[in-house]
Amino acid sequence: MQFIFGKQTIHYNIQRHAKPVLKITVLPDGVVFVVVPADKTDAEIAQRVKRKAKWIVRQLNYFEQCPPSQPLRSFVNGETHHYLGKQYRLKINCSDTTSTKCVLKSGYFCITVADISDKKQIQTLLENWYREKAKRYFQQRLEYCVAKMKRYKIAMPTLLIQKMFRRWGSCTKKGKILLNLDLVKMPPQCIDYVIVHELCHLLERNHTDKFYRILSSVLSDWKKSKDKLGTYRM
Repeated sequence: MQFIFGKQTIHYNIQRHAKPVLKITVLPDGVVFVVVPADKTDAEIAQRVKRKAKWIVRQLNYFEQCPPSQPLRSFVNGETHHYLGKQYRLKINCSDTTSTKCVLKSGYFCITVADISDKKQIQTLLENWYREKAKRYFQQRLEYCVAKMKRYKIAMPTLLIQKMFRRWGSCTKKGKILLNLDLVKMPPQCIDYVIVHELCHLLERNHTDKFYRILSSVLSDWKKSKDKLGTYRM
């Protein structure tokens, strides 16, 4: 089933059940499910869904900021990786000791390992490097963004960093900010956008008109960063 809302075509799937409840769910992959009582007609369902069109579009737009599928990595010499929106190539060196390290130097991720065929170790060293940088950089940007939103009197939230496959960031019910480790590969303005987006959820849990008014008051050009997030491949 489908209908037009503004310039957007919204497709939805119907699932009937015995319970007298109609529930609309938008999944991260953009699929809209409508669970309805068995006795509801298609016309009645369409009417209810159209009433929620604005909310559905907001959810779809939100999930568009999810990280795109990433290409498989080989972790070999010359392979390109990103940091803060810039590209750097891997330079993998073989060590004659058990010493291992990863440093960013002269435009390269210079990784030293005992066995250059050990892709898992190379990957681990690189991810550990990203995590260490992300801890410092994300905390700095979080403090900056909280200060930028001082009119809303937001208390400094706890920052957590983890690998996520469906989102760049999230705000927990307890008010903690979670950021995707891979976000450190993105340009600085995109990182600030994700942080501000999640801080706005401390003031408004859902993507309502109020939420977007707050977001726009802090980042007037947030749509540009959101669009960049939607197309960036790491």
